Amino acid sequence: MDPRAGMRADEAVRAMRIGSESRRGKVARVKRGGAVVTLAAVLAIAAAVLVLAWVLGRGPATGATGPASSSPSEPAAAAPKPGPAAFDLPTGDREEAAQVSPARPTTDPARFVGRGRIRGEIVHAGRPLPSPWTLVIEPHPTLVGADRAESRRVVHEPGDLVFDERDLPLGGYRVSAELPGLNSSAESVLLVRGSSDVHVTLRLAPSGLVDGFVFDHRGQPAVGLLVTIEDRRTRARTSTTVDATGMFVVRDVIDGEYQIFFGMAMRPLLPVGDFRFRAPTLRWPEVRLPVTGNLRIAVRDASGAGIAEAVVAGSGTPQGVAAGTVGGDGRLELTWLWPARYRLTAAAPDGRRGHSEVVVDEGRTADVTITVK
Repeated sequence: MDPRAGMRADEAVRAMRIGSESRRGKVARVKRGGAVVTLAAVLAIAAAVLVLAWVLGRGPATGATGPASSSPSEPAAAAPKPGPAAFDLPTGDREEAAQVSPARPTTDPARFVGRGRIRGEIVHAGRPLPSPWTLVIEPHPTLVGADRAESRRVVHEPGDLVFDERDLPLGGYRVSAELPGLNSSAESVLLVRGSSDVHVTLRLAPSGLVDGFVFDHRGQPAVGLLVTIEDRRTRARTSTTVDATGMFVVRDVIDGEYQIFFGMAMRPLLPVGDFRFRAPTLRWPEVRLPVTGNLRIAVRDASGAGIAEAVVAGSGTPQGVAAGTVGGDGRLELTWLWPARYRLTAAAPDGRRGHSEVVVDEGRTADVTITVK
């Protein structure tokens, strides 16, 4: 036994004896019967037992100059045990998951060993198709196994409403049809071992149109302004111009995601717009253009005669694009141009070329003649 613990026990006994004597003196002064004295004695003994238990339970004292030490009977406070995770795994599964890098595919590659087949039909509300159509089989943008899929585009005649594509690598596919003026459903197909022969039905529906109004900075219709939409997936472009009422209409638009350009698509007059189209229609918010300028171009030969069908192209500084084909009289008028200094080149049908520069100011029309040699 530790001598220091024994000393503390003796000190505790002496403290109990002194306390007991003190309490006896106080009880003697109380003018009550022997029952009171007996109760006081019981309380004193209980207090002595508690003090002795506390002293013995503290263990060895800490040295005055030495480092603090922990008693084996006094463990450090344990951290609170966290509750179970919302989607906790069994212990074995957690250990296995910890060994798998998040970047590694977890799909069994053996599922995609082999070749498969996609077959089906195309349905157009019981009516014959208006023109040849193209079956499009391509890797799916999100489906597992898309990295193993291949692309196919197969042209079918209007009366050919069924398809059967064999010898496809197993993988994740998207299947659809393309034809003018009609939307096609897009079907997801997963070819794997045990399910390598899949049948799909492609359904056709009418396409739609995108329209809107465009005005210049004074609020007048932007007549003749070029408006172009571009399919973000295929990069196919469809263009139209603004009419005398300020309205533009782009027809035969199939469902998808698009960008819209006001003015030349290479240097549009406004920030490019993005939109998702779903038939039948989409009305673009009303557009107001910044201040622009116009340009009248004459293409001549050395004798001064006009050159018909000459192609004119050029770029402006700091920005702007000018392009077009002159008419039979050798003249061309371009509108809705960025104010800038333009360097122009005219190419005659016979290969002769000419160059010129011109400044287009805000709200004004500039004239330039290009001589080809």
